[in-house]
Amino acid sequence: MAAHSDELLNLQRLACALGGDISNGQVLAPGPGHSAADRSLAVRPSKDAPEGFLVHSFASDDPIKCRDYVRNKAGLPTFKGNHKRATDTDIDNALRVVFKAQAAGKKPARVVARYDYVDESGALLYQVQRHEPKSFSQRKPNGNGGWDYQLGDIRRVLYRLADLLKHPDATVFVCEGEKDADRVASLGHCATTVASGKWTADCVKALAGRDVLILADIDGAGEKKALVTAQALHGTAATVRIVRLPGLTGHPNNKDVSDWLNGDPCRAEKLVDVCFDVPLWVPAEAAAGDAGDNGDGATEDRDDDAEDDAVDTNKATHKTTDKIAAPRTPWTVPVLTWRDPATIPRRIFLYGHYYARGFVSATIADGGMGKSLLKIAELLACATGLPLLDIMPTERVRVLYWNGDDPYVEVERRIHAACQHYKIDLKKLLEERWLFVGTREAQPLCLAEMKGRGSVAINQNAIADICAFVKENDIGLACFDPLKSVHRVPENSNDDMDIIGDAFNVIAAHTNAAIGLDHHIRKMAFGQTEATAADARGATALINKVRLSRVLNLMTPTLATQARIKEDDRRRYLRADGGKANIAPPTKATWYKIVAVPCANGESTPTVEAWTYPNAFDVVTPEHMHRMRKMAAEGHYRKDSRAEDWIGRAVAKVLDLDLEDEADRKQVKNILKTWFANGVLAVKLEKDEGRHKRAYVVPGNWADEGCDS
Repeated sequence: MAAHSDELLNLQRLACALGGDISNGQVLAPGPGHSAADRSLAVRPSKDAPEGFLVHSFASDDPIKCRDYVRNKAGLPTFKGNHKRATDTDIDNALRVVFKAQAAGKKPARVVARYDYVDESGALLYQVQRHEPKSFSQRKPNGNGGWDYQLGDIRRVLYRLADLLKHPDATVFVCEGEKDADRVASLGHCATTVASGKWTADCVKALAGRDVLILADIDGAGEKKALVTAQALHGTAATVRIVRLPGLTGHPNNKDVSDWLNGDPCRAEKLVDVCFDVPLWVPAEAAAGDAGDNGDGATEDRDDDAEDDAVDTNKATHKTTDKIAAPRTPWTVPVLTWRDPATIPRRIFLYGHYYARGFVSATIADGGMGKSLLKIAELLACATGLPLLDIMPTERVRVLYWNGDDPYVEVERRIHAACQHYKIDLKKLLEERWLFVGTREAQPLCLAEMKGRGSVAINQNAIADICAFVKENDIGLACFDPLKSVHRVPENSNDDMDIIGDAFNVIAAHTNAAIGLDHHIRKMAFGQTEATAADARGATALINKVRLSRVLNLMTPTLATQARIKEDDRRRYLRADGGKANIAPPTKATWYKIVAVPCANGESTPTVEAWTYPNAFDVVTPEHMHRMRKMAAEGHYRKDSRAEDWIGRAVAKVLDLDLEDEADRKQVKNILKTWFANGVLAVKLEKDEGRHKRAYVVPGNWADEGCDS
């Protein structure tokens, strides 16, 4: 028993010396050069080992360095090949010295922050604890209400995973630690990190297709971690940038993004611009290989004699004199040519003021709101020439729908559900080639991507293919859902998104088809309940390029209350508002309702239908109006809603409304507001019993003006 106690005490001292933990008769501790939270080094005392202990690095660190590292931490002399093995007493005495030295100058660590790592359902997987003095540890629930301080083979996830799932298309800031990630997230951005800098396959996959900004700490470890992160994400993320924030020196309190933001309150709003000014990161090998690549796979025309010309003046002179200058055409602008304005071609709107031939339109909405369902219903309306959503197409046209988010079978489900709901013969529609459908998995599409040195390479072949297909099949309306799936360029760059907008404008102009784009919104500001066109994700260049746009918003709780819609049902109602109309007058708001369609395969699939928001006068008849005018003439009612004899009480009684109900009270006020405005009722100042002037309600001049309610 005494031998066992001595062995345990020896392990405890070794764990303290190495800053590790005891597990299964060995010490798990940080390896050489690793963070305090690391547990990649395993050390086990052994009487058979030349040095008195065995080491193993789970991080594949050099074994000799690991042994020297342990000897140094444990206070043992440097190992020599002919040196005799250290005895247990030697090791124990050395550890005692180290232990006493540490105990004399070390303050007890206290936990100052805990950072939760959760899975997709929000369940806690593990925690990172920050200690003061600064160190880190990790732990996971043990299932019995306690904690296990060895993570083992638990699944690794990104920090703040819930934010990333909520905003699947947002640019992601990757920070070195959780504290910095929380600070960046507090500015309204998506930010993350990984515990101990370990990028597993799951962590990398979670950032697929994202624009990633790696915020490097300005020190040796920070540079190394940033490089490891970039190497892990390259080829999976859409773009990767390593950002070294200007002004950081690497000194204490001035080496990470939190320090940078603390240095100047104005920097918060500059963070995105500063990051996107940084060139794209590419591996050194790729950068060297791309030296002669102009971004589209073609080799740039380089003057191989340029360097020789710089030193051989005779050769340079000879080349110059042999060149024949092309005739120069001066830049001029002609006078506008007159023509009869009646002969100017009219714009051709296909569907309301949403889609027009030769122009690009954008529908802006948050993910999961129902914009794809709306798009499918509108495409079917144009393909059939029917007013499915109470909007009559101006002509029946062939339509193309390309979906970059959903698999083909899901698009099929939605189209079949919509056709069943609206009693459309889909088989006949397809036989007559009115509807063309593509998806990312079956018809991959990329109009532009980033190449070496941060340049944008336009896929001219893809643009030409789209134009040819649209013209060959006489397609009048082509929609791409969503925009982010048809390119691989940073959405926050105005220059890059300007190119994407130009590409679609070229397609619209060359085909004379209407082009529809679905685009997501950015993360809205705190307290913001509805989006506008200004909330479109990324740079403003794209929205500036389209000629027509609209914004979709879900019904707010306030509007749901007024419309008597239950809170559980309000997310089934969405409103389209005109966001931009360069070639048409602004459109009024249009409401839609998501409905479930029982399909032939035995399950329900959603589609949308037109819906009208209730009007306050839906329950008012001419008889009600005449009765209220008579009551105002014969009674003594006040206009003030706080008064006991408020006219609204009489209105509620006549219309059988309950003033205790918020929606009913709002409806009564809206009715009165209209009646006072159009002269059904009027106000007369009279003195009450206390001889105070009050506003009393009397019949207005409605009858004289011949108005109606």
